[in-house]
Formats: sequence, structure tokens, C-alpha cells
Amino acid sequence: MSSGSKLNGKLVCLDHKGATNIQIRRFKLHLRSKIGVGKQLSENIPPLPLNKSVTEVIADYLTYLLHCASTYIQDTHANGPTLWASLKDGIDFVLSHPNGWEGTQQTEMRKAAALAKLIPDNPNGHSRLSFVTEGEASLHFSIQNGLPDSAMTVWHHWFSEFHPADFTFSER
Repeated sequence: MSSGSKLNGKLVCLDHKGATNIQIRRFKLHLRSKIGVGKQLSENIPPLPLNKSVTEVIADYLTYLLHCASTYIQDTHANGPTLWASLKDGIDFVLSHPNGWEGTQQTEMRKAAALAKLIPDNPNGHSRLSFVTEGEASLHFSIQNGLPDSAMTVWHHWFSEFHPADFTFSER
């Protein structure tokens, strides 16, 4: 399986015999709600491979990411294999998901994490998996890595100057 910069954002899986590459794009969208706004997206989402659920595809992707992290740690750190062995069974994972996704989608992502062997499929393993919306993850990243100091000052200034009594509402 290849991902990321190797394929310009496209996931490639091998079939069960390892003979055929299957390109999978935008696979996470198959978890979205099929009612409301999500219903309109159905025709624009590429299909999943035959006999493969979205949970299995996400599990394949998570397996690949874990393999990459393991390889990187073992290959680049002094005493890497020993370090990885000491860390691998206690990692706390945080998975991001689109804003608005809740229990149903998180449950499938949790199943995928267990299927990928990131965590054991038991309460102890489930406690090592957390979820964050992509919006919240972006905000945390920006604050830690690049949001100008003045951006929060401007927001604080605006918010401190906001008084609900200054606004009037009229009935239509």
C-alpha cells in the first residue's frame, strides 16, 4: 500500500493476491451521513473496491501509517528497535474527522483502528483512542505552529468589546 506524497494523495491497495493495484480516492467520505447534506455527495464519491468496506479501507490506511511511523522510529533513532518495542503497546492515538461527525462515524473509525491493530478491541484499548474534529486540530496546529500572536489579541479585543446589549433585534 502506498500513500501521501508517493501517490499525490491517492491510496493504492493490493488485492488479496497482491497482483492488482486499486486506486482509492476520498475513501473517508464513505463514512459520512447519508441523509441531509451528505446525501447530495453520493454521486461524487468514487466507489470502494469490491468486497471491501470503508472500515477495512481505513484500517488498511491506518496499518500503513503505523508501519511508516514504526519504520521511521526504528531507522532514525539510536537504539530504534528497542525504543519502538517500549512504545508500541502504549501509544495513545488521536484521529481527526470532519466537523459534524459523531458517534456513528467514530464507532467505525474505532473499529478500523482495532482492525489495524493500533489498539486492542477492548475497553483498555478504546481508552487509548481519542477523536478530534479537523477544525479543532487545525486550530491547535495554527496556535502552536504559525498563528500570528496578534491574531489572538485581535480576537480577544473584539470579544471583550462585544456587548449583547448593544444589539437590538426586531420581530419581522
